[in-house]
Amino acid sequence: MSWKAMTAEAGFELALSVEGALPLFTAEGERRWVPGWEPEMLGGDGAAGSVFVTRTNTVETVWVVVDYDPQRGIARYARHVAGVHAGLVEVRCAALSADRCAVRVRYTLTPLAEAAVAALAEFFEPQRFADSIAGWKRLIVAAGLAAD
Repeated sequence: MSWKAMTAEAGFELALSVEGALPLFTAEGERRWVPGWEPEMLGGDGAAGSVFVTRTNTVETVWVVVDYDPQRGIARYARHVAGVHAGLVEVRCAALSADRCAVRVRYTLTPLAEAAVAALAEFFEPQRFADSIAGWKRLIVAAGLAAD
């Protein structure tokens, strides 16, 4: 059986330079603002090819760094939840000024089981997805990492 990939993109602005913002979207950087984010590095130092695992409740997600390029403002990850879904997460930071950037987040996930189709459709519902990504900014600001 094969299922169709689902994609959504949303963004926000941060009162940070690209150089200050992009590291917040790494395995280690997200520890600073994502509640419960405890990645376990399995290999690598955060560069392309590095692998880490996150666990929430009973869900284990394996992440592979596909690309991390501070000069281009890109962090790209492959992610896999066994028997549930697999796909890509991309974060792009683009300078708006010396101390402000636009952050665009794109998820492309493919369900790996019929049971995952409805959950992913809900995750990718446009307003819900946009609100979820906007929540990233709220968490970063609340952690004191950027001004509102």
